[in-house]
Amino acid sequence: MVIKPYFTAKDSKTSYLVYDEKTTEAILINLFEINLDMINFLENLKLKTLYITDKQGYDITGLQTLFKVYNPKIMTPEKNKIAYIGETEILPIVISKNEFILKIDNILFSGCVEYNQFYKDIEEDCFIYPANNAITTIKTIANLKLLTKEY
Repeated sequence: MVIKPYFTAKDSKTSYLVYDEKTTEAILINLFEINLDMINFLENLKLKTLYITDKQGYDITGLQTLFKVYNPKIMTPEKNKIAYIGETEILPIVISKNEFILKIDNILFSGCVEYNQFYKDIEEDCFIYPANNAITTIKTIANLKLLTKEY
């Protein structure tokens, strides 16, 4: 499994392209904009699904073209089910009616990186790849929460 991040210039958000090198099956997670690099890279992949982990306003330039060329399924919190790219399981975990987290191996893809009740049940060595922040771990977030706790 390979993860290729795409950063937006205007609002510092991150989209992720995840693909299997053997099967060339791919998914896009939290797509915010489409650029020429992404289009060129997708030419050699089989885009299966676009995951939207947080249903906040998505205004994506070029989205119609992406659907005309690749016709990916769209997965949102209310349409979640286990899927695969190659032999790698993609597990959506519903947080609320508007948000879910994708778990792929020891990586969580999320719309935001806020510490909440859900993370208490996840292994500390899990990485979080959020749409709006730097990559981190469950342990780091838990420690930051403890440091900022009000007494």
